[in-house]
Amino acid sequence: MPSSKSTRWLLQLALFAYASGCAPALSANAAADAEASRAASLKQIDSMSASGSYFKASAQLDQLRAKYPDNIDVILASARLYRDMGLPARAAAEYQKVLRTNPNSTESYVALSNIYRQQLDIPRAIAFARRAFASNPHATEARVALVSALVEGGMLKESEQELNQLLKTDAKNAQVQYVSYKLAMRRGQTVSAQQHLESAVALAYSRPDWLVELSELNRMEGDYAAARRNLEESLTSDQFSLDALNKLAIVDEFYFHEYDHAMEQYRNILAIDPDSVTALAGLDRCKVKKNDIAGVLKFQLQNVVSNAVSFFSKPRSDQE
Repeated sequence: MPSSKSTRWLLQLALFAYASGCAPALSANAAADAEASRAASLKQIDSMSASGSYFKASAQLDQLRAKYPDNIDVILASARLYRDMGLPARAAAEYQKVLRTNPNSTESYVALSNIYRQQLDIPRAIAFARRAFASNPHATEARVALVSALVEGGMLKESEQELNQLLKTDAKNAQVQYVSYKLAMRRGQTVSAQQHLESAVALAYSRPDWLVELSELNRMEGDYAAARRNLEESLTSDQFSLDALNKLAIVDEFYFHEYDHAMEQYRNILAIDPDSVTALAGLDRCKVKKNDIAGVLKFQLQNVVSNAVSFFSKPRSDQE
C-alpha cells in the first residue's frame, strides 16, 4: 500500500490536473458573461441617449470607459452620446479614435460626414461620405450620407444618380425619402419635395424636426392649418424645441390672429430662454394687437348701442 504521504501527493496532483482542465472553461464563461453584461449596458446607454436622458447615460458610460478604455463598442457609444448631446467636436474625436483601430468602420465615416456637413465643411463631408461608401457599397446609410453631402455641395447630377440607386433598392427607407426631399427642394420642385417629406415623416418613428420642416412647406403652400397641426405634433415629441415653439407662435399670430395662443408660445420660449429677444418682442407685439382689437370691438359695440338708442329715442313718426 502507498504511504499516506504519497497518497496525499497523488490526490493533490489529481486536483491540480482537474483544476487545470476546468480553468479554460471557467475563464471562457467569465469572458462571455462580461461581454454579455457590457453589451446590455451599451444597449441601455443608447436607449437613454435616444430618450434624452444624457446625464444617466453619461454616468453609466463613464463606468464602462474606466473598465474598458480601448473597447471599440464603448468608444462608439461615447461618440454617439456626444453626437446626441450636441457636442460634435468631442463626437468627431471619438469617431476618429475608432477609425485608428478599425479603418473600415462605416458608421464612423457616415457620422463624420454628417458632422462636417452640418458644420458646412462640405469638402470634408463629401470625402468622408465617399470613404463610407467605399468601406461598404451596399450600406444604405453610406449612400444616403454621400447624396446628402453632394446635394449640399451643389453636385446635383451625381447626387441624383446615387439617389436613383437608393430609390431602386430602398425606397421605403425614411432617410432615402428625406434626402429625396432635400434634392427636390434644391431643384425648386416644392410639390415633389413635400410628397417625399410626407413619406419620410410617415416612415420615421419619431422625427419632430422633420415635422417642423414639413410645417414650413405647408406654410409656403398657404395650408396654415396643416402647418399648425404638424408643429403641435412635433412639440408632443420635443416640447422644448425653440424652433417649433417660435414657428407655432408665428403661425398663431400672423395667420390665425389668435394672440392669446401666440402669447402662450412666446411665454414657453421665455421659460426655456429668458433672454430671447424674439419672444419678448412677439409677446409685446401680441399684447398691442390684442388691445387694438379690444378697442376696435369696443368702439363698434358703442356705435351699435348708440345707433339703437338713437333709433328708439326718435318719435314714432320719424322711425316710420
